[in-house]
Amino acid sequence: MSLLSFSDALELLNIESKNFSVSHVKYIINRFIEEKQKSKMISDKICQVLIYACGVFAAKEIIDYIIDYMKISGEIVEELDETVWNLLDEETIESENEDGETGLTYKKQNEIFQKYKELINSIPVSNITDGVLEHINMIDYFEKPYEYSIDLSNLLFERGYQFMSVLVKVHNGDIIDFSNKDIVESIEHSCAWATKHKEVFLRLRERILLNADNIFDYKFCFTSNFPLLSKEEFSLLINRKKISLKEILEFFPPEIIDVEAVEYISKHFNKEHVNNYDAFDVLEKIAQYRQDTVKLFFEKIDFAHAFLYYTFAEWRKKQIKNIFWKKLELDTFEGKIKFMEY
Repeated sequence: MSLLSFSDALELLNIESKNFSVSHVKYIINRFIEEKQKSKMISDKICQVLIYACGVFAAKEIIDYIIDYMKISGEIVEELDETVWNLLDEETIESENEDGETGLTYKKQNEIFQKYKELINSIPVSNITDGVLEHINMIDYFEKPYEYSIDLSNLLFERGYQFMSVLVKVHNGDIIDFSNKDIVESIEHSCAWATKHKEVFLRLRERILLNADNIFDYKFCFTSNFPLLSKEEFSLLINRKKISLKEILEFFPPEIIDVEAVEYISKHFNKEHVNNYDAFDVLEKIAQYRQDTVKLFFEKIDFAHAFLYYTFAEWRKKQIKNIFWKKLELDTFEGKIKFMEY
């Protein structure tokens, strides 16, 4: 067959013959790769051969040829695409050597997915079908699942897959319009996903801290369902314009705030004198924390130079004592002595 023209070889190939094998599929794809003039007629014929082969051979035996064909032809064929995704969706086996196992290991599935990504990124987005976008949106358990082009990211957004579009942009470092209500809602509705993908979520949250002017629209990213704001993230937060000391505390849920966080928050509070109005607002907010956290804040805040408690009006001092009466145990001698030391 190697002496024949490619079109003649295709005509002679009898796919319904009992001798039709994977080696024939391999041969025509290799010839297709070498062919300089890839006519539509030849491409369509190969497509028919591959669709037929999907019903005859195990998908894992011809999957590489299927992806190669779609990459060369520059289009996604629905029937072939489904074969790829069915294979990627199969339950994996532990080892290719296990007796009686006929599936794929995760390693092999991941290799197929990486090759499929190359295919997607190589063809015009105008040739990307809704079915492909739906599949892309579902896959997040292989390596680098968001490694797509900016054009594909934009297409995902246009077709209603806003959250996946955001993840692709985060991966690529592309600009994200965090003021867009669809983006805000898509991230909020994906909170369950975020709890299972900590590393990716933290990269997204970093971008929010860096670029979202409407940071308070994203407060759901800082609840007790997610990791506590790190020291590095805290630095990004306090470098923002128009965020008060009291508002800073809104990003630290009472349920999960820890000793380290109290340390760097207090250090920030102690940098300069805080006017009495703002100081009282902060103390009111601190009163909502656990007793151990409240006591720690009172130990760390500089009441001599930053929060000037001694300059408060008497009625305000009384108000503060009432707020912290139980948590600072001001009804006990020890509590009163400790409070005086602050």
